[in-house]
Amino acid sequence: MKKTFKFSPSIITIFLLLMLPAFIALICFVYISNNKIANSISARLIDRFKFETELSVINQINPTRSLVNSAAAVGGINSKFFYNDESWKYLKSILSQQETSMSAYAGGQDGSFRQVRRFKAGSKIQNVTITEEMKFGLRWIPKDRSSDRYIFINDDNENIGTSVAATDYDPRTRPWYKEASLKNKLIITDPYIFSTTGLPGLTIAAPFFEKNAIAGVVAVDISLETISEFLLSNSISDRSISVIYDSMGVIIASSEKRDTFRLINNKVELNNISSLTTNLPALAIAMRKENEKSQLILPHPETGEDYIAVFSTMPNNFEKKWNILSITPIDDFKGEFNRNNQIIFYFGIILIVLQIILFYLYARKISRPLEIITETIQGLIEFKKPTPMNINTNIHELSILFLAIKKLASTITAFTSYIPRDLVNDLLSSGKPIEVGGESRYLTILFTDLKNFSSLSEITPTRELLKRVSSYFEVMTLAIKEENGTVDKFIGDAVMAFWGAPLLDERHAYHACVAAIKSKNRMESLNAKLISEGKPPLYVRIGIHSDAVLVGNIGSAERLSYTVMGDGVNIASRLEGINKEYGTQICISHSVFKEAGERLWLRPIDQISVKGRKGELIIYEVVGIRDGHEETQATEIQKIVCGLTETAFGLYLEKRYLEAIAIYQEILDISSDSVAKVMIEKCVNHSQEDS
Repeated sequence: MKKTFKFSPSIITIFLLLMLPAFIALICFVYISNNKIANSISARLIDRFKFETELSVINQINPTRSLVNSAAAVGGINSKFFYNDESWKYLKSILSQQETSMSAYAGGQDGSFRQVRRFKAGSKIQNVTITEEMKFGLRWIPKDRSSDRYIFINDDNENIGTSVAATDYDPRTRPWYKEASLKNKLIITDPYIFSTTGLPGLTIAAPFFEKNAIAGVVAVDISLETISEFLLSNSISDRSISVIYDSMGVIIASSEKRDTFRLINNKVELNNISSLTTNLPALAIAMRKENEKSQLILPHPETGEDYIAVFSTMPNNFEKKWNILSITPIDDFKGEFNRNNQIIFYFGIILIVLQIILFYLYARKISRPLEIITETIQGLIEFKKPTPMNINTNIHELSILFLAIKKLASTITAFTSYIPRDLVNDLLSSGKPIEVGGESRYLTILFTDLKNFSSLSEITPTRELLKRVSSYFEVMTLAIKEENGTVDKFIGDAVMAFWGAPLLDERHAYHACVAAIKSKNRMESLNAKLISEGKPPLYVRIGIHSDAVLVGNIGSAERLSYTVMGDGVNIASRLEGINKEYGTQICISHSVFKEAGERLWLRPIDQISVKGRKGELIIYEVVGIRDGHEETQATEIQKIVCGLTETAFGLYLEKRYLEAIAIYQEILDISSDSVAKVMIEKCVNHSQEDS
């Protein structure tokens, strides 16, 4: 009797013999590499944090220093410049250079004061509540301090209000003026709380002279809030604590915004190292005084978890002796260990797959061929895509059954090439008979057509034409399938597809537009290949419309088609044809715009009348998707053209034709745009009719 082995023990033995040595090797690799990885990560992250923090602070201070020096030079050339209202424009230009600049101003030696100040909506100035429109305030205090006058302006420098109040403000008594006058050079004040915003900031000031005598001081207030935001967004890890402090322990910025200032007796003051919400920075500074190291390890006083504290200072040429401290749990540097864990995981998966393959090969030799046939039949019942199978057996009945199953699988494969797989799955799972009937549903319909196809078919051999058109159909079908659409039918060189049936799709309009952009871009690649072969390209035109239509099994008992019917289908077809009139490729209706316009790069084309519809429809051209994917992005020129076209079309609707022509002409200056050409002609005709 031939010796036999049990199936299960054999598989388990093979599995253990292969997996145990591999996993042991992996475990050894992980433990050996852990320390190297941790050290590499920590050094890299610490160096990057120190460099980026120093660079961020310098980039916020130094540009303003240059601007203040330039302003002081202007005052030195013309000491009366800042007494003139025209100087407001100059001061406002200084503010425009950096969002962190809160105000720019100049105080005269005679006591006068001129300022441009950035406003925050909701605040109050002289009992005037600042609105969203009030972006800046132009302030003037004459030397006799008879009044404190504000002019409120918007982003377009338009005067939208004024305010006047009494004042005793004298710039010569302010610390920034005194310090700059005393040192006769540009100075940076120590941080303080701005009385106007309640947020920490500092002032950069520089004197200007007339005949070697001080004529005044020009200054800019800078908010330090963005430095705190930088520390928060660029921390070494989510649990890092980062602070910038001066030699007195005053907090300049902190990754915890609430730690930059505190409220004492209803008065806002800058915070101190000793009064932070966590005592780790104070402990780290105390420990550093003992060894003066730039890096040290300290345990958390409550949890005992080890932290690494890293100290650095701003460069010597920065002027202010600010210190940077970052404290991070050592465990947070083990991020790359997850990668090793993934290696173990994927390697384990590969090993498991190998075991499955070995199991399959082994089982195939010793299991009955009927098992394969049973699995294949079950797959067909569940309407899964059949997989190739090959059974070698001498049993007559099994051979006949195998041939029958193979033929059935081929039949189902061919069947799903004509009918959407989702539809067949839905029909089979419902258990209902297939019969004529439909329902009204809000869908998106897409029509395509090829430009000059009739002319192309006359000069192209039939086989070559079929090959080229098949390539075009393949591009369209793949893009539609990727976006979960249903290809309804091919009508000559046209493709009809729809979204939202048989499966519901809440974003059917958006998916149709994505499929259209993908198709257009992929056709450009196909055309590049055709041109390189000396063949004429194929240019596709697409129309898309969303509407309530009838969808379902339409036809007779002998022949059914799952399709859509209704006026919305005709409009989609009409939109495809409209591309010819405007030289566009993808034309959509206003209903598509309402469904998905905010996620698309598009522009309004025109307002047209559609046969069978009351009123006029606004149509749009889609040029890209706002999804960040490289394949569907609009170019920068297309984005600019979209913005200009929207402005021009708005003027066109308002019958301001000459202004619209100017914008459309601006589009033509940067792009040979066919829409602009058509609309210019329409504007000219309308303007002549009106005149």
